[in-house]
Amino acid sequence: MRKLRMLALPVVIVMIAAACSAKESGDGNGGGNQEENKGTVNVLNALEPTENKILQAITDDLITPEVDYKTEFEVADDIAQQIQIRSEGGTLDVVLVPQPGAVVQQAQDGNAVSLEDMGFDIGELESTFGEYFLSLGEFEGEHYGIPTNINLKSMVWYPKDDFDKKGYTVPTTWDEMIALSDQIKADGSTPWCVGFESGGDTGWPATDWVEDIMLATAGTETYTKWISHEIPFNDPAVMEAGELFGDVMFADGYVLGGADQTPSIAFAAAPAPMFDNPPKCWLHRQASFINAFFTDFDPKAKPGVDYDWFPFPGREQQGTLFAGELAVVFSNRPEVKDFLERFMAEDV
Repeated sequence: MRKLRMLALPVVIVMIAAACSAKESGDGNGGGNQEENKGTVNVLNALEPTENKILQAITDDLITPEVDYKTEFEVADDIAQQIQIRSEGGTLDVVLVPQPGAVVQQAQDGNAVSLEDMGFDIGELESTFGEYFLSLGEFEGEHYGIPTNINLKSMVWYPKDDFDKKGYTVPTTWDEMIALSDQIKADGSTPWCVGFESGGDTGWPATDWVEDIMLATAGTETYTKWISHEIPFNDPAVMEAGELFGDVMFADGYVLGGADQTPSIAFAAAPAPMFDNPPKCWLHRQASFINAFFTDFDPKAKPGVDYDWFPFPGREQQGTLFAGELAVVFSNRPEVKDFLERFMAEDV
């Protein structure tokens, strides 16, 4: 499933479906010369199965008929482990990596191939995606990741129809959100739907909570220092974010099932009780991709009618958390570069 994390882009809107081009190069290497065309390109990813099928269908329709190789999109629920295992085994072509830190780690370990070695024009990529976004995959002056998508993470979902009937008001500050939680509890219900289970990556939704609170309390400058390891995890700003997170998770009656159950509740299933009649929980903090599951809970659910969202509210500061995958190359072959160029093209 999608583990999209640690990309704080407070004022950046990235147009992913933009054309990008690259200079041809026949002697790139990632620790060696460019390899021979093997006739297939494997794209390992942590997307939802439906998204994976869509990308496969688009590629089969628009790319495959024009080239002399086939592309295979492959979903891995435990992508962090698979990257490590398969990179060591030399069986990776392209990985849509959801953690920038993992991109840098693979570059540091010598497994990933730099975009410079592949022959890409970094200036043109920066003009398309922005220097900051591209720099997330930078290591020792070279770049190892092409942004492929972006998701808004600072979102709180709620059952709009029932919410409006109860007369609840969308909060715009942290204190208002806590007051709303107290009101829902006083009305005899449970404010928050929460689930952190995600296979080998269990816990990532909890880190997203803390990141959002960091932005809401300490602001983007301190947040950037934190993820850049310029301040420690026991810095007062980090400690405050953790304590506020605990104020929600461990408050009596705030979390459906209790905080101790959240590691065993699948993140994708966590918002399901929000669609019960009446809702068993009313608020769910999760990224923009989560509504892909809502029709599983209620096939007739309509956005803006049955459910809606509001921005994760600020406190002393205001920030917005974004995230996305970076395409990382592990095999320096001509068909791999050709695929990436076509995959990023405007008509795909």
